[in-house]
Amino acid sequence: MFKVMFMVHKKPEMSFDEYANYSKNVHAPIVKELPKLRRYEGNYPLPDPEGNPPAFDGVISLWFDSPEDFQAALGSEQGQKALSDQPNFLATDKTQMLAVEEITFL
Repeated sequence: MFKVMFMVHKKPEMSFDEYANYSKNVHAPIVKELPKLRRYEGNYPLPDPEGNPPAFDGVISLWFDSPEDFQAALGSEQGQKALSDQPNFLATDKTQMLAVEEITFL
């Protein structure tokens, strides 16, 4: 299984609630339609007890059978729709992508 993670930042002019709402209710339904997508997970930071801002506004994970399936999904019509929607709620110049080997220890 191939996993890719995106560390994202919201657009500066959006509140966190506006960003999270858009991410969950507008963008996620688009991404869920990517061809050969096996799993899709969004992680949103909880408040820091000391009031420190989070390093990211979200960590999004996508699972595919292979890197080739991921690339094909991005190149698909649905993939292009998902990519073109990102500037509506993300500071895309700050997005970081990381392909990982996932190992479960417990």
